[in-house]
Amino acid sequence: MIGYPKFVVRDKDVNPTFSEVLLGVDPSSVTSDRTLNQTYSVTFSVYEFAITKAAYNMVSIGHWIVWDGQLYQISNMEADVEDGVSYKQVTAINCWFATKRIEIDYWHAGKKDYHASELLKIAFDGNHYGYSYKLVGDDKPTVNIEDLGEITAYDVLTKYIIGELNLCVIPKGKMLNILSLDNVKRDTGQTLFYYHNTTQISAQFDISNLINCIHVYGAVKDKDKHTYVYETVIRNEESIKLFGECWGEAVHDDDIKDLKSAQAAVADTMSATPEVSISTNLKNVSAELGDVYTLRTYLNDDIQSYFETGVMVNQITSTPYTGDPATIVWTKGVKNVDGIKTFADMQAKQEAASKQLSHIKENQDNMSTKLNSAYQDRLSGRVINEADKIVKLESPVDNPGAGMVAGQQYYVATKPAAIENLDPYLEQKYQPATPTSDGLMSAEDKKIIEKISEPKSEVLMKSPDGSIFVLTVDDEGNVKATKQDK
Repeated sequence: MIGYPKFVVRDKDVNPTFSEVLLGVDPSSVTSDRTLNQTYSVTFSVYEFAITKAAYNMVSIGHWIVWDGQLYQISNMEADVEDGVSYKQVTAINCWFATKRIEIDYWHAGKKDYHASELLKIAFDGNHYGYSYKLVGDDKPTVNIEDLGEITAYDVLTKYIIGELNLCVIPKGKMLNILSLDNVKRDTGQTLFYYHNTTQISAQFDISNLINCIHVYGAVKDKDKHTYVYETVIRNEESIKLFGECWGEAVHDDDIKDLKSAQAAVADTMSATPEVSISTNLKNVSAELGDVYTLRTYLNDDIQSYFETGVMVNQITSTPYTGDPATIVWTKGVKNVDGIKTFADMQAKQEAASKQLSHIKENQDNMSTKLNSAYQDRLSGRVINEADKIVKLESPVDNPGAGMVAGQQYYVATKPAAIENLDPYLEQKYQPATPTSDGLMSAEDKKIIEKISEPKSEVLMKSPDGSIFVLTVDDEGNVKATKQDK
């Protein structure tokens, strides 16, 4: 998005009285922060100039900003003066957070199961602010709500649509796209490599919600004796080995009759791996919320040893007009990759890398031993010209590894620049040739070359049909071609 930012400021989001283009926005100050279901904001600095005074004065709390196809409401503003020029530091949040204005005209006493489509209809149908919605995906799941009413559309979105039904809100202006996580995710099929696509990788692990042990009970057999038709404990031994036992709330379900049904009953409750948040910067790649990549980090210099995991874009922070890499926060575990499916797999991979480093050290020790042995059988030489320090290289002993026998001469590969005093030697040994003395060429060859280089009074040339022409030039520089008789 390199270029000049186009921001429009409005006094109202519905039927605005005034709408002006902000020309005083500092491009380097523009920062976009988008987090799935949480933050969706833009910050920037705008300066007051004579031609932009009207638009500048409209920048105030509660007014609206149109930028990059989205609608934002100014939620925070700080005014200041720099070198005599007034400016405002602005933070604006996406219009879907302004759905707090919509108080729903609905009341239902008692408990009731609601589908997402029902809740959205209750929250937005007939609103006076121009909001609409589109539900994409499965509408079968329900949430049980007691005494629904006296609530805003924003509460419906955050408490029930996001909080209970685990759906995602993706705004496009005032059109709110409501999708399941599976519908948000888009597998790009691409692998991001550290250091090529990202120069910084940091990971945060949270085990506060870890659950790796759960008691599971089927139908009651004897209430007084606290016995059940079927009961068991579902455990994740790999997680327990790493983090110890972390018990979750017991599950009671009359439909549980065997291990398979017990495992199914706790599938959504069991959380045996830490919550992982991976943060990187991102170069040469354009990402959107929900994009899924494979993130690969090499564990050492061996390109065969690496850790990779499926990650989804959960947050994007960028300065779109500076060209700097965006900062991406990824969520882990949305895609299984061969060899890495859980945090335990990652631990095992790292342990394997440590063992490999131990093998490398062992190999280095073995190499040192071999080098010491080779030193004993080293090649050497003897001086054959004391004055010029000329050494004849020869093997002192039989050396089967080098294919040599004792006393066998060998030679060293070198290059002219490495030979000491080579230039003075060549200058003394080889002099330029003259017409009377040999040098780097014979005297006779030197005569021929000099004769060729002398000016000619006439030159013979052959035409395409084989005719011979004599080219001459007069004192005025005029060229004349005379055809010779055959």
